[in-house]
Amino acid sequence: MGTLNTGNINLTGNVSEPNKPAFSVYRSGANQNISHNTYTKVLFDTEVFDVGSNFDTSNSRFTAPITGKYLLMGHVYIFPTYQVETFVYKNGSQYKRFSGPIGSGGNDNPNGQKFVDVVHLDVGEYVEIYARQFRTGDSNTVSIYGGNEKETSFVGYLI
Repeated sequence: MGTLNTGNINLTGNVSEPNKPAFSVYRSGANQNISHNTYTKVLFDTEVFDVGSNFDTSNSRFTAPITGKYLLMGHVYIFPTYQVETFVYKNGSQYKRFSGPIGSGGNDNPNGQKFVDVVHLDVGEYVEIYARQFRTGDSNTVSIYGGNEKETSFVGYLI
């Protein structure tokens, strides 16, 4: 396996890290359907940046090129629904759950879920984002919003 240069120190002691893995992606296309009480992988189709090309928009997965701790953050905007849960999946299994808000299920705005976590990843391990929505009293399919406002987004970087 090769070596990845993740930082340099100049003569004045400043550290630059031009090759440190980092990404910012969002759902720019049409809204994504999410069925009632179903774990649904959130599809991120547009990169803002992807240092090292480790986020694959064809499968909405970040794969770690370096072993270390990664800060992961994002927001999933689902409308209209009573409750939203967001999940970080690691290597295909649920790793962490984030829950809220509880709304009226009508025109509450927004019905989204923010998430932030630090996850240890070894080389080749991967993370994905899943969501689940609940609508008490019905079983409607609702939408994970896409669009240029970047309402559904996911970012991460090696810390």
